[in-house]
Amino acid sequence: MNPGHFLARYRLNIVIASSVLIFAHSSASVAFTLANIPAQAKSTSSIPQKKSEQLKQQRILFIKAEAALKKGRYTQYQKMEHRLKDYPLYPYLRFIELERRIKNTSSQKIQHFLQTYHNTPLANKLYFRWIKSLARRGKSKALIQYFRPTQNTRLLCHYANALHKTGNKGTAFSLMGELWQTGKSLPKSCDPILKKWSKAGYMTSSRLWARLHLVMNKGKRRLATHIGKSLPKKERFWLSLWKKVQRNPEYVLKADQHFNDQHSPIMHWILVDGMTRLARRKPLIAAQYWQEIRNKYHFNNEEKERIERRLSLSLARAATPLSRETLKALKLDSRDVRVITPHILSAIGDKDWEGALAWLNNLENKEIGRAHV
Repeated sequence: MNPGHFLARYRLNIVIASSVLIFAHSSASVAFTLANIPAQAKSTSSIPQKKSEQLKQQRILFIKAEAALKKGRYTQYQKMEHRLKDYPLYPYLRFIELERRIKNTSSQKIQHFLQTYHNTPLANKLYFRWIKSLARRGKSKALIQYFRPTQNTRLLCHYANALHKTGNKGTAFSLMGELWQTGKSLPKSCDPILKKWSKAGYMTSSRLWARLHLVMNKGKRRLATHIGKSLPKKERFWLSLWKKVQRNPEYVLKADQHFNDQHSPIMHWILVDGMTRLARRKPLIAAQYWQEIRNKYHFNNEEKERIERRLSLSLARAATPLSRETLKALKLDSRDVRVITPHILSAIGDKDWEGALAWLNNLENKEIGRAHV
């Protein structure tokens, strides 16, 4: 017999023998398991039933304990508490107790709860209430001691107030300078430190305009009007002009004619904002005007990208012979991948999600078209 055939048959025999042994072992195991099920069932069937009954009783007790807490009957609550410590909703009872007695609860107890239940929403909620309570009661040292990093502006302003009260004015003002840079309204907790920061001379014209730039780009004209009251009187007309352009983007044409200040950064902001808004409403008019001013003003790359992204997208969407011709004349061919990709990245940077998605779809259509060529 061929040695190769002999070796193959030998291996096959081993596999068959192993399979028989495994099957026999499995059959025996199954038989043993089946034989023992009734005995095991008799010993364990009562466990789930007892657990279910215990949970039912704890549920009733939990409702009574919660009601006692909310009515301020703490002695009555404490008589029930120890029977609920293994109940799934026990942390919620502890939260209610600590929150309602937060003024009289020691920092150690609060910290113990925060550490024990750090991975639950209750911990963050209690921490927020605790910091507010410390701030309201003027416990600045405790607030600073237990403060932890956060992105919550309201809490950060409480922290800045506490720093200022304890003599750390430099850090407090530095933090307020960072919080100032937002396009949103600041919470009331920022008012005390904001007044001190302003009084100390930090609210300069350049800082006011930096904030107004963010606010106006979000279209929050009412907030801009409030902030604009702090501008020097000679600069307020710029804000009035900007608000007028936002209400009626076509006014951007008159703005260029009446306020021909090519080097003013504020004029650039107004033109960029006005042009992007005009491009959405009347892309052909915006395209014509863009041809006139894009070399007249020293727009930086980011400003040009913002205008041309919106302009090319609006012209492409119009899908008329004239809009396509205008795209080519401006060298903004929306079908060119070299044009599309920067627009997607720029739109994401500006958080213009609608624009980013539209350009992404444009890119996908381009790739699909190439695949069929």
